[in-house]
Amino acid sequence: MLYAVWSLNGLFNLLLLTAGVQLIRVPRRGRGLTIGIFLCEIAYYLLFFAASELASQQTARAISARFGVGGGGLSFQVLSLYPVWALIILLFAKDRDLERPAVVH
Repeated sequence: MLYAVWSLNGLFNLLLLTAGVQLIRVPRRGRGLTIGIFLCEIAYYLLFFAASELASQQTARAISARFGVGGGGLSFQVLSLYPVWALIILLFAKDRDLERPAVVH
């Protein structure tokens, strides 16, 4: 389970990097991708929280230990609530229209 948590955290970080590049290159598509990733991250954290609350004490300790060790890469995001406030900012952000220079033949 520890490797699964590490893999998912690495995948989220890689997806956020890709979404950040897309936000610069194609803002509309990048915003949609970033919003989707943040919603998945929030669901991911809520799933671990619910699983540790509903499981037996021994299972809850195992889940918390695996998530605590494996979730170190995303711990700053959890502590700062980054997926929540970044999602709110992205929802209210306006698209910028990039005018392409006219091609003169």
